[in-house]
Amino acid sequence: MEQLHVSLWGEYNFKSYLPAINSNGEAKLLVLADKSLERAVIDSLTYKNSVPEVLHWPKQPTADDYQRLSQCLLNHSDKEILFNLSAGEPVSVLGLYHFALQQQLPTYLIDDEDFQHWLPPSTRQPIEVENQASLKYYFKAHQISLEKSGLDMPITAELRALTNLWASYPADYDTFRGLNYLAGSASPNFGDHAGTYSVNYSNKQHGKDVQLLFSDLEKAGLATVADEHITLASEAAKVYCNGGWLELYVYDQVRALRERVPEIQDVRLGLEIRYPEGIKNELDVVFLADNQLHLIEVKTSYLSNKIADANAIVYKLEALANALGADVKGMVISLFDLPGGTINRAGLYDIHVVSGNQIPQLQYHLKHWIEEQ
Repeated sequence: MEQLHVSLWGEYNFKSYLPAINSNGEAKLLVLADKSLERAVIDSLTYKNSVPEVLHWPKQPTADDYQRLSQCLLNHSDKEILFNLSAGEPVSVLGLYHFALQQQLPTYLIDDEDFQHWLPPSTRQPIEVENQASLKYYFKAHQISLEKSGLDMPITAELRALTNLWASYPADYDTFRGLNYLAGSASPNFGDHAGTYSVNYSNKQHGKDVQLLFSDLEKAGLATVADEHITLASEAAKVYCNGGWLELYVYDQVRALRERVPEIQDVRLGLEIRYPEGIKNELDVVFLADNQLHLIEVKTSYLSNKIADANAIVYKLEALANALGADVKGMVISLFDLPGGTINRAGLYDIHVVSGNQIPQLQYHLKHWIEEQ
């Protein structure tokens, strides 16, 4: 029998969306929302050809409103009617629960551990919610659009090999301070060399270790080096040298982990999102696991003695997590160790920190983070 899931429009709309996603659009949604939000509900919770039905619903419903709801449900008497109480203001949810009890209709909610719990008087056992959603539909439920993702350059096997090589030797990480500085200082070229970026350097100042990185970049086709002058092949190459390489490494580690952690549903690198107000944000690495959003901020800057700058990363990640839905998990991955005060501050916000010598064992830390409730 076809199902109709009734829910309120509210903070946890993604949990209202899951029945449609996991049934491939076969389950229908009836969403109770203010009249002014009808377009937002339809835009956010439409799945393929399954368009949610919207019943205009005030913040303080009266007996007449519940009568309208009863009449609406009569039009769906051929369906199994279920009340999803995972979204909405607590007082409104309680009112809807009492209504469902009076109508002898089953109710449930989806908890933070991705289990669907049936509420009394039902004696049904909890069931684990399927992990069919993608990042596209997660953000859609929050009225956020995905603009673009990636590094704006081909991610070849050679580039991945270089990324893994650079990440494998923590003893050499200090060398990347020089690379960060030069890439950040590179200026755009014009004329025949438009699209490239160049910077002068000193062999004496930057040493052989940095020049070995230059050699790696030349072999990968990302730069040319001559007479203490390096030219980066593109803006994307500049970004790669200035921290993009570590973002790619983190992204590849999450992708590789999917073989052992099937709960990972979708992962993106360099994802640019746009809020309804037109504001844009870029997320270094983001993935969905067990229908929960995981955000990773990646840093190659040397912040060990820069407390204000390091704290700003924590504040930014916390703000992003709050803006992108409930129960979002955050992690900072830093090439260099962060100040102890920053690590403590991150702990207050339940933000994990992985840095320095921990990076070669990143999969271990990611797996622990995903499984931690």
